[in-house]
Amino acid sequence: MMKSAAMTVSFEIDDQMTTQTFVGYTLSTPSGVKSMSWNYRVVFIPEDKDDIFGEDSFSIREVYYDSEGAIEFWSEEPASPSGTSFEEVCDDFDLMAEAFERPILMLSENEDGEPALYELEEDEVDEDEEEDEEDEEA
Repeated sequence: MMKSAAMTVSFEIDDQMTTQTFVGYTLSTPSGVKSMSWNYRVVFIPEDKDDIFGEDSFSIREVYYDSEGAIEFWSEEPASPSGTSFEEVCDDFDLMAEAFERPILMLSENEDGEPALYELEEDEVDEDEEEDEEDEEA
């Protein structure tokens, strides 16, 4: 299993405080403030890096990007729709559904051996699904 540094951060979104544990690293600017954006993404986690299921798995994670669009960090745990009202839960679910329209990310390691997310090539996903189907038929 890959061991990684994680950080727990509290921040405000739409006037609500939330706490989340993230994996990855951030860069600081001299002012300490960095423009960031985020969205939900489907993340493939290979068996050897999966601390939750112990086998190849897919989940939706919050992924945060720097002002240039590079991935800075992501949620350690899978995301689930939430809110303080039914409407907020529905809105959050709609945001999560948009993850299926984006390329799948894969948890791997960068050249320094640190955790990193990379776009998974479509044929890599298809190969995994074909292998699973073959295993089920056997």
